[in-house]
Amino acid sequence: MLKDISFEEARQQIKTLVGSLAAEELPLDQLIERVLAKDLIAPRPLPDCGQSAVDGFALGSEAEPASSRFVVKGRLELGESPDQLIGPGEALGVMTGGLLPSGCVGVVPHERTVFQGEHLSVLEQVKANQNIKQAGEDFAEGELLLKSGSRIDPGSIALMAAYGIKSTEVFRKPRVAVLAMGRNVVDYRENPQTGQIRNANSPLLEALIRQDGGVPGSSRLASGKNAAEMGESLEALLNDADVLISSGGTYTRGEDDLIRVVEQIGAQMVFWGVNIMPGSHLGIARRGDQFIVLLSGNPTACFVGYHLFTAPILYMMQGLPGDFSVKEAVCINSFAKKSGSRRFVRGRARAASRGWEVEILPGQKPSMIRSMLGCNALIDVPAGNRGLIAGETVSIIPLNAYRGL
Repeated sequence: MLKDISFEEARQQIKTLVGSLAAEELPLDQLIERVLAKDLIAPRPLPDCGQSAVDGFALGSEAEPASSRFVVKGRLELGESPDQLIGPGEALGVMTGGLLPSGCVGVVPHERTVFQGEHLSVLEQVKANQNIKQAGEDFAEGELLLKSGSRIDPGSIALMAAYGIKSTEVFRKPRVAVLAMGRNVVDYRENPQTGQIRNANSPLLEALIRQDGGVPGSSRLASGKNAAEMGESLEALLNDADVLISSGGTYTRGEDDLIRVVEQIGAQMVFWGVNIMPGSHLGIARRGDQFIVLLSGNPTACFVGYHLFTAPILYMMQGLPGDFSVKEAVCINSFAKKSGSRRFVRGRARAASRGWEVEILPGQKPSMIRSMLGCNALIDVPAGNRGLIAGETVSIIPLNAYRGL
């Protein structure tokens, strides 16, 4: 087990150990936001033949100059196959998405024509192939439609529907269980007695899990008073989970009861302790293909630890990259607190005319929830920093980075 490691070392351990989950096949209407487990290749061109791009008239020759006159030979309705050839000086009515007759060199919109008897006057110059959707102009046969590992968005759904793809394989979503620890913690639906606090971490974690594509599983609240209770809770939660997140109980008078219990149920600690604030007392364990993430019980420390170490695991299990982007931003206010350790300060970032800027949010104590409100970025403050000054350029980690934004 690695102890008291750097942020980069911890991240590297996660990237080395975590892989994607098995694939499952789902119908088209359940694929939104899922991640493809295989490449999709075009089985045929799209469109598979020439089509009109507008409601109008297919012309048998280029209408040049404007006001050229054509003899209208009839009209094609949608779904009808043309069985006639149009020659120079001839036209045939067509509709958007409809097939085109042989001999068509261009299509003129109906609003750019004047109908006089059986003759059509064209009011604009129509060039070759104008307003024609060419066969394969969207996708050619054999072309890559969607790459494995890409997240399915509404455009992807439309593309699969256009090809008649009724279902496809996507990576399974990770099932995530939550265990809240604390001798003075009660369920948030209860009225706490003197000295007790409500459990805010479990609802917080379940919301974050859903946001990042995981499926919240079972949830428990344990006092952590004895090893047997902790072990029973861990075993029960791992029965149907890919990941178990524990909050609290990671530091009690310097003892390591929780680590011992984790090891007693057959899990191996990967690392324990990361040189960051808040939430340095955190760790990750592995049991086969399952992972246990031990986070601090302070709400904001739990929030930061989740984003830095748990979200990457969930994304990698879904076949997505576990890296996040780092951006440079200008602080618009100050943060006076000195820090011996590397610190992740909660902020609200936005794009401005001069680039990114970030506001340091109030309530930066690990026990306070206030700094989570509206937080969309973590400000990476190096070790030994004497505080931040308004106008200073800092590094930020956007919290939507895992979602490809």
